[in-house]
Amino acid sequence: MRISILGDSISKGVVFDGPSNRYSQLKKNYVSILEEKFGFSVDNYSKFGCTVTKGLAMLEHHKDKVAGSQYAVLEYGGNDSDFKWQEVSDKPDDIHYPLTPMENFKRGYIKMIDEIRALGATPILLNLPPIDANRYFERITQGKNPASILRYLGGDVHYIYRWHESYNIVISKIAYDKHVTMIDIRTAFLLDRNGGDLICSDGIHPSEAGHSLIAKSIEAGLKAS
Repeated sequence: MRISILGDSISKGVVFDGPSNRYSQLKKNYVSILEEKFGFSVDNYSKFGCTVTKGLAMLEHHKDKVAGSQYAVLEYGGNDSDFKWQEVSDKPDDIHYPLTPMENFKRGYIKMIDEIRALGATPILLNLPPIDANRYFERITQGKNPASILRYLGGDVHYIYRWHESYNIVISKIAYDKHVTMIDIRTAFLLDRNGGDLICSDGIHPSEAGHSLIAKSIEAGLKAS
């Protein structure tokens, strides 16, 4: 079975190491775990920092290979929902827009689904693992003005979590409206009592344990579909 994966740094297997303040690619990421377990032939076109808009360009570039895939797994939303935090820090009282405004995110994701189907592959969506708002706030405020960013957030660090959750809801709605299989990886994170160990210290990238949980969730989702 050949599978194409189009997503961001999560599907690329990127993890963050707090002590070294560096990102690296985890060898035993969820994609490699599934490859080893099921013998899938995987073409992974995921890229650090990728949004749905960039994903559409990636799909166009690799459409011939995607056309030869049985399934195309899509994983977007984390970067789309993000802000340009330096601009927020500099002008917290201005109006700021996410990298992909929600309506554009929805339209882009639907377009990607339609194009994948036109290529003869079956799209599968992944929803978003949750973020750790406190860790993420600490990460995005490094070298910036934390008080300014907090003011923009209405004085509530957890607004970041709720904003991120709103994009996750859009993904679920798209899956329902377009009759696309969506594999729920988020619930497993939310229900795990050791959830803090599943997210890196940057608050947004799944750790090695998180990738193992994603692989298990996808395996269960594929068996149920």
